[in-house]
Amino acid sequence: MRWQLVDKILECDAGKSAVGVKTFSPDDEIFLDHFPGYPRVPGVLLIEMMATVSGFALRATDPNLAIIFCMIKGAKFSRFVKPGEPCTIRSRVESYVGSLAIFDASVEVDGVTAASAKIVSTTDGIRVENDPLDRLTADWLKK
Repeated sequence: MRWQLVDKILECDAGKSAVGVKTFSPDDEIFLDHFPGYPRVPGVLLIEMMATVSGFALRATDPNLAIIFCMIKGAKFSRFVKPGEPCTIRSRVESYVGSLAIFDASVEVDGVTAASAKIVSTTDGIRVENDPLDRLTADWLKK
């Protein structure tokens, strides 16, 4: 199963930055338990959205690279994200340390930061030549 936590990539400067968007439907299954009568997007999904967009910025340099999410540092949650609110996910490379890329990432709603974190990922030289491209990469390459 592939999670679909980013609807579309809007911008990408391969190896440097990417911007994506996601809007959760009020009918999404996650809102049955989080929280009944007070639906909110779980923080762990906001983290995964930032990791996905960060990884996309790396994978855009070579669609056959496997991106490995290694660490999250300094995660902050500033506001709840409600179903139906369009989220803008931004990520830019802050630095490269050996084989690690450190991203400064955020999720925004109406220009207000809802979550932010340092996302650390690596390709570690792993290639996935025979793996079908994920939907985001395939859609981006069609442009």
